[in-house]
Amino acid sequence: GTSTGNKGEGFHDPFDATWWKTREMGSPKDPYNDIPHLDANSDEYSKYVELEKESYQELLQEWENVDSWEYQDTKEGIKIYRKVIENSPIACFRGTGTINSSAELIRLHLAHVDLRKYWDPLFLSAKYYYEVTPEVRISQFQFKAPWPISNRDFVIIAGERLIPASSSSPYLYVLIARSIDRPDIPLPPNFVRGTIFSSGFVIKPLPNSSTGVPRCDVTYIVQGSPNGWIPNWIVDMANYRQPLCIYELEKIIQKSKILMIEFLDALYEVEEKNWNKKKMREVFGNVTKRYSAPRELLEDVITFFLTGTRFVEGGIEGRMEEWGKRKVMIKLWKSLEVYAQTAPDRYEEALEKFKNFTKGMSEEEIAAAAVREDEL
Repeated sequence: GTSTGNKGEGFHDPFDATWWKTREMGSPKDPYNDIPHLDANSDEYSKYVELEKESYQELLQEWENVDSWEYQDTKEGIKIYRKVIENSPIACFRGTGTINSSAELIRLHLAHVDLRKYWDPLFLSAKYYYEVTPEVRISQFQFKAPWPISNRDFVIIAGERLIPASSSSPYLYVLIARSIDRPDIPLPPNFVRGTIFSSGFVIKPLPNSSTGVPRCDVTYIVQGSPNGWIPNWIVDMANYRQPLCIYELEKIIQKSKILMIEFLDALYEVEEKNWNKKKMREVFGNVTKRYSAPRELLEDVITFFLTGTRFVEGGIEGRMEEWGKRKVMIKLWKSLEVYAQTAPDRYEEALEKFKNFTKGMSEEEIAAAAVREDEL
């Protein structure tokens, strides 16, 4: 359903949730997806489906019940709230702020766990172990702790959902995490296994800004205990800082957006006769250097959009040489248009370039060039 509310200026309709059906899930060959699936007839499967549902309801309840939280401070534009839970020595924290981007793009940066290292300073690594449903996974996350405290690992059930719009509210995108007990997932040496209670992100689209930039209200609720011996005030301090991840997430999304647009521009300039691995490496290097960005941030996203996987044997530059300019440019535009639409000052120019580049090609030819191998 559609919601009431003015979408504002720009090329992006913030209340249109059709992207959810076609959202990027990656190729079946990707390490994210190439994992065992739980048997849908097993008790284990039913238990986890139920647990995800319960966690999601708890998180939404905490999100809706703003009055039960005590305001603490505003840092980097993020409002921080605290709440003491009955019978728990650990307080919960909640951060709320605005990210100038579409929900679809924010979801990409949240759901692809290896991008987390760019916005969460404590993140070390993450791995998916089992798929319950395409939206629900059993995962292991690892975080660093300040010396002399041991690093922490968490084994969680992680789920994503889209709540359709109602007559009074736009749709919501919700990402939940909650600890589960899995003795089969080993604890790494020198780590302590922590516990996460229903935690996660709630993302609510807002009308576009007056200049057409998409915006979302983003809330991050953190309820967790690192376990082991740590004074509660240190735990509180660490949890208090977690909501500031919203600010870091906004920074990295803005940086990614400009990198994508500039990368496309730079590729248009490369002549067919110079379209090779060496030239591709040069373009990656030039664009990331100009914006003081880690090269792998651009490479990670481009690799994923072109192939649907995180890793390409020998690097993405070789694949780009093999496919040639036409196929690469069309595939990239079809994936990166969502980035360009969130930059209204650059979108029309980018669209014009793509139309000129594909002049004389039929819709069918363009669609065929945009298909990835895993989608054939």
